[in-house]
Amino acid sequence: MTVVCGHTHMPVTRLAYRRQIVDPGSVGMPYGRQGAHWALLADGAVTMRSTAYDATAACVAVWEQSSSYPERAAALIPRPCFVPGGTRIRGSVP
Repeated sequence: MTVVCGHTHMPVTRLAYRRQIVDPGSVGMPYGRQGAHWALLADGAVTMRSTAYDATAACVAVWEQSSSYPERAAALIPRPCFVPGGTRIRGSVP
């Protein structure tokens, strides 16, 4: 049996109580290296994957949705993020 978890932002796969526990990590706010972290489960095997994406474009897309989340997201972006109108959101990797 495989149990897939999420929301910890920490990619991990391990065996516990005869069950495979899988947490692929995070797409938007990963710990460690940037990218969308995910897992492929096929034929009983688990493969941890990571896909690069444009963090600045993601920052701009979140900003354009006018949520309260942009400043928090920008803090994890490895370079400054400029949103429409030239506003700079400070971004750095913790």
